[in-house]
Amino acid sequence: MFSTDKLGKYPFLRILIPLIIGISFGELFSDVTETVGYTFIGGCVFASFIFLIIHRIKSDYAFRWLTGVGIFFFFMAVGDGLVCIHQFMSHYRWEKQREVYHAILKDNPQAKEKSVLCQVYVIDYMKTSGNTSVEKDVLLYLANDSLSRELCTGDELVFYGKVASPHNNGNPYEFDYAGFLRHKGVSGTAYIPSGYWKLVGHDSRKTLKQLALSYRERLLAQYRGLGFDKDEFAVLAALTVGYKEELSKEVRESFLVAGASHVLALSGLHIGILSCLLGILLSGLLGKHSCNKTKGIITVLILWMFAFVSGLSPSVVRAVIMFSLIVLAGICNKRSVTLNVVGFAAFVMLLYNPFYLYDVGFQLSFVAVISIILFLPRLEKKIEVKNRFLKKAWQIIAVSIVVQIGTLPIVLLNFSRFPVYSLLANIPVLLLVSLILLFSIVMLVIGFLPVLQLLLADLLSGLVKALNYITSFVEHLPGAIINDINFLKIDVAVCYIILFVFLLKGVNGTRVRTIVLGALIPFIGLFYAVDYTNTTVKHPSILFYHSSACPTVHFIQGNGVSYLQMADCNAIDKLKYATEGFWRRKRIDKPAVMPQDYEERNIWTHNGISGFFGRTVCMVKDDKWKNKMSDAPLLIDYLYLCKGYKGRVKELLPVFRIRTVVLDASLSEFRLELLKKECRKLGLDYVSLADNGAWEVNI
Repeated sequence: MFSTDKLGKYPFLRILIPLIIGISFGELFSDVTETVGYTFIGGCVFASFIFLIIHRIKSDYAFRWLTGVGIFFFFMAVGDGLVCIHQFMSHYRWEKQREVYHAILKDNPQAKEKSVLCQVYVIDYMKTSGNTSVEKDVLLYLANDSLSRELCTGDELVFYGKVASPHNNGNPYEFDYAGFLRHKGVSGTAYIPSGYWKLVGHDSRKTLKQLALSYRERLLAQYRGLGFDKDEFAVLAALTVGYKEELSKEVRESFLVAGASHVLALSGLHIGILSCLLGILLSGLLGKHSCNKTKGIITVLILWMFAFVSGLSPSVVRAVIMFSLIVLAGICNKRSVTLNVVGFAAFVMLLYNPFYLYDVGFQLSFVAVISIILFLPRLEKKIEVKNRFLKKAWQIIAVSIVVQIGTLPIVLLNFSRFPVYSLLANIPVLLLVSLILLFSIVMLVIGFLPVLQLLLADLLSGLVKALNYITSFVEHLPGAIINDINFLKIDVAVCYIILFVFLLKGVNGTRVRTIVLGALIPFIGLFYAVDYTNTTVKHPSILFYHSSACPTVHFIQGNGVSYLQMADCNAIDKLKYATEGFWRRKRIDKPAVMPQDYEERNIWTHNGISGFFGRTVCMVKDDKWKNKMSDAPLLIDYLYLCKGYKGRVKELLPVFRIRTVVLDASLSEFRLELLKKECRKLGLDYVSLADNGAWEVNI
């Protein structure tokens, strides 16, 4: 299957691989300098021409590989060039001071706990000399009030604020939020308080997506009118039109623990199921020997209609593009789906947007399809079922097994949780999801027959109840989920190497490859040993996190043992995105949150002051130490000033002898600048977490 001659049968795989390498290189060095990217592009293009020229001169058949090498370098340059182009399109140098911006809402706002998130298209900003064009996408966080909650798609705003390019908080091993936004084409973010923005109009012209969202609202209104209860409506809306706003925390957790949370996010899974259902239905209606071209065109049209009524969300559009290309390529080749067809679909989509490569939905969709192509025939050959009806059931089970095996490494890497019973739970779940998709479409189509529509609504209600019951039942099984799994990119690579070895097993002429791959095992073991040594905590340390939501100091002792001193002891969940990656990477158990008074060997805390291996930290979150007096001021190594303290540094000097002032990210911009200026005036060393990110002190 993977010999050089047979690899020649998959030309799109041969150009997809260098394209992915070029995209990866461009992303890897995106933060270094533009010169590196352009140099790489130039080098690849130059090498490509050199190899092609040499092959032209040495026209011998033995040198045919030179053309392949030249093409390889060329598509590496294409990949890197695409990254450079997309980064240039999303990059913008925002003004350092506040400006008046003019923007249009691109989507309906999303209400958060303390703000309303609006995705806007900033047209320009206003100056006395005239308007300056911007034309970039921005995430705008408006203060949550009655006015911001009433906004809708197409509203025109004028707001006064400071827009900043996406940036991370600088916590070790944190989620790359800046990269995530950059991949989505977002150029900036801003928080706008109440009174600093104004609704100035409404653009009544609707984009295609806005029109699609309006049709989705009509479908949701039909669902509500058919009498589904709260959880049934929420799950049905999520499964069929991608509306997840009304999913309760309990339902989300049930599906997550059961390993079925992927069915709540409308994506490639649903499009794949719909495509298979359409293939079966069209074969039944038009006949098995009907024109494949007709069935393919009808399938593609229905898939795009489904994408439209579900709101044209990026994940659905991406999945529909993939399956449309697969179906159309299948029509041209008149063969079943092959690796070359999948490679063609991936190649076209990455040419359109190279950052699809870093989208988890894109990765899962393609890995799932590839797993079916490579592993399903082998599994069905190993376990043959003669009975016609049992064979259909076994095919569904087999597809579920190979897809879950193929996608498991990506799931563990991105979610760090392993649902123990997911393999078993997904068999009935996928069957129910298929039926729900089918009957929901039929129910909406026969709206002109209200009696029959109500009967189908009752049937759908029963199916959704069964789905919710299964996930809830699995959730409450003992040991249903393993949390906090430290799974790295190298682990993903190792898993797929093992799967590749499995593919080679039994193929003629692959023993040498198997031996070579087996020889890699010592090197993999050595890498793991070095990685373990480098990531093990060797010395105690104190880490001040950049977390404006909850000021926190982390005292790391070693051997997985550590302690947290927090401004709010009940807010540990707010540290999730800031700390979980670091804890897993350093193999640190969930830290103990210290109460007001606490003492153990090498660590103690009392009244906001902590001692750790001879170092003292004082967290100041209110004015209780302000203007206090002491005959013998206490030596404080790190004075940690947080939101809530309204005084000045000099007002703490009568009670503390301060070595270093740590300024928390929760301080307002005005307070931060004021305290930095005062520290410089007093000759005190200071560290600003808002400016520099998390700060770690090794002891």
